[in-house]
Order: sequence, then C-alpha cells, then structure tokens
Amino acid sequence: MVIGLLAALLAAAWVYTDARALAERGVRVGGTSWKPIGWAAATFLILILFLPMYLYQRSKALQVTVPASLCADCGAGLPPNAAYCPRCGNQVTTSPSSPSEWSPR
Repeated sequence: MVIGLLAALLAAAWVYTDARALAERGVRVGGTSWKPIGWAAATFLILILFLPMYLYQRSKALQVTVPASLCADCGAGLPPNAAYCPRCGNQVTTSPSSPSEWSPR
C-alpha cells in the first residue's frame, strides 16, 4: 500500500514538473483545458489510467509541426513555396540566406 502511494506520488510529481516545463515552452499537453496541476492530481488519484494518457497526449503535443517559414508581416506559418500569406495576404519575400543579413523588427 505504501509503495503504491509512493509510486503514485513520484509519478504525479514528474508529470507536474514535465507539464509545467512544457507549458513554459508553449506546449500544452492535452489542449487548453488541462493544466499541469490537473494532470498531476489525476495521475496521483488514478495512476494506471492517467499516466499512460498523459504520455500519449505529451507525444502528440510534441509532434506538432512547426512551419519552416513565417510571414514577415503577421507572423503566421507559411506553407512550402507560398507566394502569399494565407492569413494577411501580403506577398511573401524570400528569407535572408545567412543570419548576418537578418535583423529583428
């Protein structure tokens, strides 16, 4: 009994720190409705259900693709070989070829 509670507590602590670290990087595990404390509490209460669910949702959240290029005007992700931005409609310019040519806004 004590070992089970200790395992649940350790798993919940790991889930909380991991979900919090991911949230600070802008990755929301389980969408917008699940906060790190919610994942930790659910994992502690029902370890056998919520730990695998968290790990599955975590892998899905980390697989979200980041666009290769962004619109210089609005910051929206651009599809490959786009001539115009799908959000604002501005013409896409080619990005600088080296970091020394790039300057922040």
